[in-house]
Amino acid sequence: MKDHKDIEENYPENQQNPGPSEEAVTEKDDKPASRTLNWVIIIAVVILAIIIFMYYY
Repeated sequence: MKDHKDIEENYPENQQNPGPSEEAVTEKDDKPASRTLNWVIIIAVVILAIIIFMYYY
C-alpha cells in the first residue's frame, strides 16, 4: 500500500492517472452505512423511550 505523502509529493507522475485508489474500487461493501445508521436510530429511540417511561412512571 502506498503512503499518501508519496502521491502528494509526486503529483506530476500521478497526474496521468488521477482516479481513485484500487482499494477504493475493489473493497467489498457488504453493509452500507445507511443500514447501520437506521439500526442505530431505532435502538436510540427505543432506549430513550424506556428511559422516559421509567422516569415518568
